[in-house]
Amino acid sequence: AGEGEAVRLASGKGSAGSAFATEPLDASAGLRVRFRFELKQKSCHVACGSFSGGLALVLASEPPDALPAQGKQCTATLTPESANLPSVSPLQVHTFVSCAGYRGLGGSVGAVLSVDQSRLITLDSARGAAAVFSDGNVTDGGSGTGSSHAYAQLEHARGSSLLGEAHDALLVWQAQSKELYLFLDGSETPALFASLSDPAPLWRPERTFVGFTAESAYELELTVWDVRAHTPAADASESALVYEPLQLLTACAEHNEVVLDPRDSCGFPLLSTTAGRAGGDNGWGIRVDRADGEDPGAGHVLSVDAQDDGTYVVKFRVDEAGNYTVRGKPALLPYALAGGAADEFGAEDEGLAVLGAVEVRPCTRPSGSDQFGGGQGAGS
Repeated sequence: AGEGEAVRLASGKGSAGSAFATEPLDASAGLRVRFRFELKQKSCHVACGSFSGGLALVLASEPPDALPAQGKQCTATLTPESANLPSVSPLQVHTFVSCAGYRGLGGSVGAVLSVDQSRLITLDSARGAAAVFSDGNVTDGGSGTGSSHAYAQLEHARGSSLLGEAHDALLVWQAQSKELYLFLDGSETPALFASLSDPAPLWRPERTFVGFTAESAYELELTVWDVRAHTPAADASESALVYEPLQLLTACAEHNEVVLDPRDSCGFPLLSTTAGRAGGDNGWGIRVDRADGEDPGAGHVLSVDAQDDGTYVVKFRVDEAGNYTVRGKPALLPYALAGGAADEFGAEDEGLAVLGAVEVRPCTRPSGSDQFGGGQGAGS
């Protein structure tokens, strides 16, 4: 849906629907999906007391071939392991989560938001609930035993339930830690977070179709709008050099190395998707300046190589000892770094952020010897 354009996924008893993007995104470096939604009780004249249903934000390697099945109510009953309640108990600590049309959708991850007030004893079950499932596996269980990666009953930030109001949601996929976070209505604390590392879903992040499924077992209308999906980009102002203990930089070396930890605008680390390209990756433009502000680009940048953990190794050489400032910015296009990247920027380039400072110590090599101490080889 376009900005402001609403999509009604389900309306009324036994209804279901889905909507997916027509083109996939590469979420291997991470993903953020913002959307607005409403779970609203459908207008009716008699027997309006019951409602049950939910919607799922789905990240799928392939969009579904057909609409979700319509029919009887589909829910999962999730119970904490620590409950230890008898089989018949006046207390309810269960979390009832709607299948939300997500059951059976393989190669995917689904974050479900649902409400349920169809039980004789409602108590906690009438509140909103959230859960994360994978590969369409929506079954009963508990902590560590069920199909869900995580679940929670929701105490809404404004003190109201999920029903009958428009809400803002943000889903964050953190690729490096393989964790999923769900935020509601601008809260800085996630309503739910889940680890997707064990068991790992069959979803392939590098090919991600963003979409929604929904179902209404009883009288609900489920609508989404203002859906925006973004893959993260590096933000130089949040990125910095990694300082390793006892790291020695010297003017004697053919090159010195420092490690750059790139972050996005929210401060989350980024997982590189370009490591291993032929010739190395130079997705960052780097300049090494003297700290005193004289002679910008005094350091000779040799390469900027992406690593599998998302960091970059910056190799550079300087002609004399001193304090240097490393500046940089993400490059939209590859830079030809070999042979003098400093010339790419110019002294007046204000787009470069300060990533860190390094001290290059004087060369202490004895006069007249090579870097291995001089002398003849062992076989001479």
